[in-house]
Amino acid sequence: MTAAAPLVTAVRSAKQFLTYVSSGPFQYAVAEAPALPPAYFDRLREDLRAKRDLLSSGLAAAGFEVYRPAGTYFVTTDIRPLGEPDGFAFCRALPERCGVVAVPNAVFHDHREAGAPFVRFAFCRRTDVLEEAVSRFKGSRRAERPERPPSRPHALTPTRAPRCARGSIHPGGCTAVAHRARTAEGRGDGTRAHGGAPCSPRPSTRPRPPTAGPCPARVRRSTGRRPPWGCSRPPG
Repeated sequence: MTAAAPLVTAVRSAKQFLTYVSSGPFQYAVAEAPALPPAYFDRLREDLRAKRDLLSSGLAAAGFEVYRPAGTYFVTTDIRPLGEPDGFAFCRALPERCGVVAVPNAVFHDHREAGAPFVRFAFCRRTDVLEEAVSRFKGSRRAERPERPPSRPHALTPTRAPRCARGSIHPGGCTAVAHRARTAEGRGDGTRAHGGAPCSPRPSTRPRPPTAGPCPARVRRSTGRRPPWGCSRPPG
């Protein structure tokens, strides 16, 4: 529609308010409604309740604070948990962000700042349309908060290789848990669970004591120095 700005504003306002009122032709249908059987209204109530719950749950999962209605087909939400304080700006950007349309509640307030953080969504739609809207909200949420990439596995340093329960070093990355699991299965040879190579013996920084040798006391008396090994036989 193209016209002078004052005319467009007047026509648009009339259309907006006439859409949600009972115009002349609809009054005949409204007059017939009380004569319908109760089953019709029961089905209507259950259908709207299911759609309300579907949309409300989807909005809550997307991060909105949801005010679940009891007597309307609009769900009012608070957008401040999303970091959005202005309902007008939010509703203008929403179609481009995820292809969903909402109405800022501030248009119904005499003081717009009072309704600034609230927007509403209609659920008087087909179920498949509501399911698609919920799916788009989830996709938009994931796009705004991408999932963290999986953490990289811990790199083993050559200066500190892990040790198993038996005290052996596992240069290939065997862990004490894997060693204990192998031992519990009956394989007590220290085999690595992921490679099949046996555990290497734990290195020792101290010299091994000899199986036989002179008594340390005699060595000390003759040389004046203490040998690096312990006494392997009783002094004599």
